[in-house]
Amino acid sequence: MSLETQFEKNLFYEKYKQMGPESRNTNPYLHIEPSYLNIAKCLRIFGSVFKEFYMARTVKEQTELAQIFNNHLLVTYVMDAFRDRNVSTLGETLVNPNVADLFFSIETLKGSKNFSEANERIARNILISPWADRRPVYIQYETYNFLSSLEREQFTKTQNLAIACQIDVVKNHYIIAAPLFMGTLTFDHFRNDEDSLTLSEFAPLWFETLPFDIMEFQVGAEIPSPEAKTIKAAMVQEGTKKVYTKMLSLLTKTNGSKCKFIFADIACVEANLLGKRSKTAILNVNLDAEKTLTMSTLNQAENALIRLAQTGADLLIIQHSGPIEVEINKTLKTIATPPHNPRRFCLIDGNFSWKILNGAGLL
Repeated sequence: MSLETQFEKNLFYEKYKQMGPESRNTNPYLHIEPSYLNIAKCLRIFGSVFKEFYMARTVKEQTELAQIFNNHLLVTYVMDAFRDRNVSTLGETLVNPNVADLFFSIETLKGSKNFSEANERIARNILISPWADRRPVYIQYETYNFLSSLEREQFTKTQNLAIACQIDVVKNHYIIAAPLFMGTLTFDHFRNDEDSLTLSEFAPLWFETLPFDIMEFQVGAEIPSPEAKTIKAAMVQEGTKKVYTKMLSLLTKTNGSKCKFIFADIACVEANLLGKRSKTAILNVNLDAEKTLTMSTLNQAENALIRLAQTGADLLIIQHSGPIEVEINKTLKTIATPPHNPRRFCLIDGNFSWKILNGAGLL
């Protein structure tokens, strides 16, 4: 990623954080602006009933606008079918991948130079995967299914994309999947109202809930941050388990809900988000506050992120008493927000934990 692109990304994130909680925690319909679309594969996978349903609703005019509408309509109906079938993300699928499995998630696709020639009809890109299964995952596709030559050119560069795929090959040393469609995230869709349409530029960042958006944690919102060493000393002295237990107690005492441990490191409670109770799963892998929480740590903790996603909660939280690796934000978003069924997610590091517990008088 270029410095300019990273700057723009950081600028958008700062704007996102400056939004009011009411705006930031809305849930617009998430759509995909397709850059690649294999129409025949989409219609073949879902059968004759799906095909007839789609074809009956297409615009029959032979115009460019009609084709654009029909492409978006097909992507919409495929996403609906994915939701009905409860299709998994790539990370969940890699726990036990099989030929013909479908997956749909936001992934990082490494740029490829192997289809720069005009006569190259089959190409492949490799996914940059953070998961415990270290086998390379190749996305292999027919280049004539790109919707424009400009879109095709973009695949020579590394980019984050929503990718809907079916696995074709599973070997000991690699996996090959074929896409139904690939594209970027947008709120520009007829299922959204005008307010949601104005937020479309933030679609790649959406669905992150900030810690103080949760009513039970707002007690820490006005607490000033001391020096990092002060926070670290307090968290170390308190101990990881005690901090986690006290964070959970704030949720259960405020709304009277009960805390249920699905796993030793994942508790399910209800959190108050914009006046509504949301089923919430909170992960804490019991790592010492001096240590940074990394993806490697989560993978080694029996695929903790995968287990968190499979709780079925509406809000997925990772809480740690120390620093959290930046990469975890991106990976948690990937596992929490498959485009056909996005959920909210939140990261609470040592700094936020200290503010919340201090504001509640629990330190």
